[in-house]
Amino acid sequence: MQLSSRLPLVIFSSLALSVAVMHAQDDDEDDEQFGIFSRSKQSLSVGLKLTQGPHVQFGSLGNVSRPIERTDNGIVRREYSNGKVFKDGKRAAELAIDALSDTDPKKALARDEFNYRTYSTSADPSSTLTGTFLNYKSGIARDWEYYEAGQANRPGHGGTIAFDSYSALTKNEPTREGSRGYSGGIELFATHQLTDPRKRISFSIIAGVSLTGINSSSTGQVNSNLIVATDYYRFIGTDVPVFTGSDVTPGVIYQGRQIVTTVASDGTSISTEVTRTIEDSPSASDDPKAVGSVVVDGKWKIKGAYFTFRVGPQVQAMLTKSISLSASIGLAGSYVGTTFSAEESFKVPGKDLPNTTDPTDETSTENKFLSGYYANLDANWELTGRTGFFAGVSYEKSGDYTQGVGGRSARIDLSTTTGFRGGINIKF
Repeated sequence: MQLSSRLPLVIFSSLALSVAVMHAQDDDEDDEQFGIFSRSKQSLSVGLKLTQGPHVQFGSLGNVSRPIERTDNGIVRREYSNGKVFKDGKRAAELAIDALSDTDPKKALARDEFNYRTYSTSADPSSTLTGTFLNYKSGIARDWEYYEAGQANRPGHGGTIAFDSYSALTKNEPTREGSRGYSGGIELFATHQLTDPRKRISFSIIAGVSLTGINSSSTGQVNSNLIVATDYYRFIGTDVPVFTGSDVTPGVIYQGRQIVTTVASDGTSISTEVTRTIEDSPSASDDPKAVGSVVVDGKWKIKGAYFTFRVGPQVQAMLTKSISLSASIGLAGSYVGTTFSAEESFKVPGKDLPNTTDPTDETSTENKFLSGYYANLDANWELTGRTGFFAGVSYEKSGDYTQGVGGRSARIDLSTTTGFRGGINIKF
């Protein structure tokens, strides 16, 4: 594409400067009347920018993968759409059997079917055991829960409990355009005059840097394929029931663990753990398969900033004793850093489960260097021989790049950005 079609500001700058040059040719002997302009050939400019954001296109939306394994406060759990399995570990008050003497009554209590550790309600090894709790053993899960009765002993998988994990897989490659507002920024640039700055027409070279923010987002719904994968955990033992009732955690339909408290004739309360344990890892799994369609609600956001270096020639035309126009065009290089975040959720159709919404909060970061060019057109007001103000418009062209997160994509296009600028000039 021709430069004239991509840089309308340059055309406008050229026309404005042509008028100024023609006027200068008609009255060149009056050059010295612009004596308020300092003979200084160096200046420093500090300003603020209001720049239009880049084009952002979000793609491959509607990919929601449920994270299976989470760790909270050191406790690892495998989390499914219809249940949880907590990876077991030694409880705070559990004691190694080998650390107990043969005469310690707690050692006899420890020798149950797992025969590995004993549990006391007190962390003090000399305290009286006030409850009977199931011992820790590697590979066994004591804490687990599920939400549908049909998960136990599914056809072809007797003696197991099934846990399903639902996810969404995009179809038809849906896209969304991100918002494109204006972002504030700051800039600093230095100017070195190549000709006498008091002349009507003068030439200089400028070099500067600027920092500009990026903020683009989009929300909406997309249609995706509903995918389900299933893990099966084998029961350990068969003589302990699976519990329901008022002792169950609110919102949980079934639990494998229950604490039963009884009161002895002397008024002493005794707590006993009754648990149907399962293996802490799946014994079998079904491959993921499509089971229908689902509507995914989503919010997608690109946030970041870019640091731009610019260098190029500048021409300045004085219109009056204190007012001038200047235009510059040159090379630009931008170091861009962005964060891509996606929040998507859906409900499993026909499932009355506490955890039917599968939220994800995924982020990724990307850093890129993009090269291009720029053009500026400014009006300058010289307040004194050393200080002044400027205001104008800018055009920048850089490249584009694609950033991904969780199967989604975002194309960040900085090829056409325009903005407004203003600040103060200081000559020295």
